[in-house]
Amino acid sequence: MSMDFRKTYKVTITDEDGTGMEYAIRTELFEDGKWQRLRYYNFEREHVFWGKVKKQLKNGFVFKDKRGWIFTFTELTMEEFNAEIRPRLDERTSAMINDLDDVYTWCRHLAGIN
Repeated sequence: MSMDFRKTYKVTITDEDGTGMEYAIRTELFEDGKWQRLRYYNFEREHVFWGKVKKQLKNGFVFKDKRGWIFTFTELTMEEFNAEIRPRLDERTSAMINDLDDVYTWCRHLAGIN
């Protein structure tokens, strides 16, 4: 499975309460016995889930955890960053982010990871 832990992913999470969205930073997948272990950080903390990758997407993947929650990971695009995140940034920070490498670096810095 192709996944780059340096990239930021947009994650759509569907559970018993409905559907939500967040951003995943430093996403990693490990084989852990009969399950796969998915680990990522959002801007607040680390998350770990056990389950299986159910589908490989052109720009991401779908993961189903042991509880039945569905996580759809797609690589964050510059267009999504500009529409969803940039409007919340101050002018100085916004001016420093010009491409996806800048986005990924900024996200890792904000989450407190390298």
